[in-house]
Amino acid sequence: MLSRVAGSLFWMARYSERTAANANIIRIQLTNMLEESGYDIPYLEDWKVILNICGSSNEFLHKYNRLSVRNLSDYLLYSKENLNSIINTTSNVRENARITRDIIPHALWEEWNELYLSIKDYQHTNKFSLLEANKVLEKVNHTFLTSAGIINTLMSRDESYHFFKIGRWIERAEKTTIILNELLQKQKHEVRNCSATFSLQLTQTIEDYSKKHRICNTEHVLKYLLSDVTCTHSITYCIQHIKQSLSIIEQNNVNGRIYPLLQEIQALQQATEVDHAHLTNEQQKSLLQDLLKRCIAIGSVFSNVYYLDVAYANLEVSSEFR
Repeated sequence: MLSRVAGSLFWMARYSERTAANANIIRIQLTNMLEESGYDIPYLEDWKVILNICGSSNEFLHKYNRLSVRNLSDYLLYSKENLNSIINTTSNVRENARITRDIIPHALWEEWNELYLSIKDYQHTNKFSLLEANKVLEKVNHTFLTSAGIINTLMSRDESYHFFKIGRWIERAEKTTIILNELLQKQKHEVRNCSATFSLQLTQTIEDYSKKHRICNTEHVLKYLLSDVTCTHSITYCIQHIKQSLSIIEQNNVNGRIYPLLQEIQALQQATEVDHAHLTNEQQKSLLQDLLKRCIAIGSVFSNVYYLDVAYANLEVSSEFR
């Protein structure tokens, strides 16, 4: 497979996963506000956590004069300056899908193209409401779930499929680690919802966790999101699927070319196996920071091993498709 095509599949998967994860995180925060009162002030500390997970605090403060839900929603959903905004990540999914239209199912291209066209003009309106923002986020969620069904049903299980899947699992592992890392960095009195339950909400695992466990505290949730082999958002689960797809791509042959990648994967796996039950809060923070560095390293080494052009990570949309 051409590295250009493999790179587009890889980054299409990463950006689609990032779009869905960020949309879910923002939607949870907006829903909490709608269910409670809709007031900004009690939730602003929570929003700071969301901002660091889905964007950049420094970038936000440089652009906006104050921290408000309206400014945060604009930045996280529609800002062109925020590379991880919903409009930007959706645009990148769409462009990478366009490049690989001859390989992916046509329905997959149609889903992301329709989503982009439906939301690209939202940022030009002066009107804002939490309900309208929620509608956009629900549409993103619907597109992602439909796309997942299309991939599972229609996409051939060849090399293309496994480059796509590796991109998705790397992105998911990284996002789970970012969420845990950010929440552990904050003191409990700083973030009202900084709890084990909040971590489960943001990783979309609260329903699955509740079916398996009665106790919900930091230690149990940390273990669950790091090493539960049945949790689809745990680091261990992602590692297993990365290794499976990598084995298929390489046809079960281990060679010197991929050895650096295997080393990084093994190092990440070993880090998830650390007995963190008796770790102090500072040690837990250190562990999560190390895990995040290793997740990022796997993505970088994978791109280098397979010569995936980094240019496809942040593509401008061609004018003919605007």
